[in-house]
Amino acid sequence: SNASIDVSGNNLKCYEECWDQAYGKSLKSGDLSICAPTSYPTSQPSAPTFKPTNIYKSEASFLLIQFTYVISALLFVTLSFFICRKVNSKESDIKSIRNKALYSLPIHRHILDKKSISELLQVLRNESPTIVHRDYDGNNVIDLALKYKLNNGIVSEILKLLLSMQLNERVLSDHFKYAWVRVIQSDAYIESVRYILEVYFTLSRELSDCLDENGRSAVNIASPLCRQAIKESLYFLRRYDFGNNIYPTHVSDTSIIYMATDTLCNDENNKRVAIKFISNKDSYVNEIRSRAELSTDSDSI
Repeated sequence: SNASIDVSGNNLKCYEECWDQAYGKSLKSGDLSICAPTSYPTSQPSAPTFKPTNIYKSEASFLLIQFTYVISALLFVTLSFFICRKVNSKESDIKSIRNKALYSLPIHRHILDKKSISELLQVLRNESPTIVHRDYDGNNVIDLALKYKLNNGIVSEILKLLLSMQLNERVLSDHFKYAWVRVIQSDAYIESVRYILEVYFTLSRELSDCLDENGRSAVNIASPLCRQAIKESLYFLRRYDFGNNIYPTHVSDTSIIYMATDTLCNDENNKRVAIKFISNKDSYVNEIRSRAELSTDSDSI
């Protein structure tokens, strides 16, 4: 390949022969346009393929590139510094806003500060209106309670307070439904779920059919233990399922009979039972006495 050579000295060496004689001028004049070096001596000068490189021009280009790299690095470091400073400033502002918001949310603040259970219960009862408010990050009290895994006593109190704030006792509020469908998805809060189902047993159907934001009913998205508790709350004596039998099978002056399914019976042939409700005590006593006198054979009873 072609190469650059220095012709400033007096000891110019070249593989080509008789350059001066062939072209009538010396290579030392600086005009290298006729010089095309080859890998071995030739009898005739070979035609040049390109103009030789000026070594001084190459060094200047190299220095210019190095200078560009240095400037680019300085600009990058400076820009990174200002970006980091801006991000830190924004985070500081957010933290300040978050802390200011917590001053008006005492329940949130007590949970985040990990106060004792007794203190938290006290502030829950005293500051109950703020239980449905959300903090800067969009969390309400039940979100924080579940996030920090507070005990069943705290969660039960939150649910009870939410139920007590309802305008219509037969219609669950959106705030309560939001909390309920989250609590029932963890077996860790089975005690809270049982407590609500027992205290508010008249709302068993509403609690079971409560929908989450995706339209799924509570009983379908509940954890195994919570699902069982919800289903039991729908059964008479936590055992007998009346299903859709809203009308009695038999009605008399002193009694009503409903057909039901015994959910605890493993014998499929005997799962269907008749539940008789008697309004008169004397009639009830007579019923019990007469059945006791019958044969113990299941078909007779």
